[in-house]
Amino acid sequence: MSFLIKIPQILVPQVAKLKEGEMVDWLNKSLTDRTEEETVVNVATELNIQTKDIFKHLKVTLAQKIKENDILAEKKTLFSSHTLKFPKEAEVRSINHHEGTITLVIEKKTDVPFSFKGKFVKAEKGEATFKVSAGKALEVVCPLPNSFAGECVYLEKEEEIEPEKIQKKIVVTTLNNRISLSKIAAFDEAAIVVYKTSYYHKDAIILPVQNQALFSEIIQEKWPFCLYYENSKIIYFYRS
Repeated sequence: MSFLIKIPQILVPQVAKLKEGEMVDWLNKSLTDRTEEETVVNVATELNIQTKDIFKHLKVTLAQKIKENDILAEKKTLFSSHTLKFPKEAEVRSINHHEGTITLVIEKKTDVPFSFKGKFVKAEKGEATFKVSAGKALEVVCPLPNSFAGECVYLEKEEEIEPEKIQKKIVVTTLNNRISLSKIAAFDEAAIVVYKTSYYHKDAIILPVQNQALFSEIIQEKWPFCLYYENSKIIYFYRS
């Protein structure tokens, strides 16, 4: 009995070169995960000018990509000059002359593990379909803007939390309290999959799932691999 897994082609562009039935074995593959962070810069306040006058002083335009320490705005008088710089690479997302502000977007790139093994079936409508020997799909509580895939490790007791065991692995755990999850998050895991939790850690990918009965089955069966792609409502557990 086989199981089908669908992955957005944007995550695996190399499928364009694959033939139907071809086996892929992407071990230790790295995926670049991109997220955005918005920063509002109050130009009027920084330069001590009226909000309606910011266009007279801006050195950037809408949608412009700026480099590190580029000048955003400048105010010159007869005796002085005041420049406003931004310390990071960013894009000008909006300009608000009513408030005298500009909104910058910083793109963050993170290399995350995305190991996968399966047989290529087809590619259509922006998705690549792969066949594995067996698998299960589990709904998540809330989709995350992160992708990850690879080898799973299962933790059910506090004493099982060991750095060498969970490093670079996807940790599937019944330990959903704040203390346990913070310990796991400290050991460079790829991601944490847990049944319903409100705990959040800024440096960890924590994916709460639904259906406690099915989650318990997955814990008992200890599927060797799992895969989750950004903004998806499900996570796959499988055997290649």
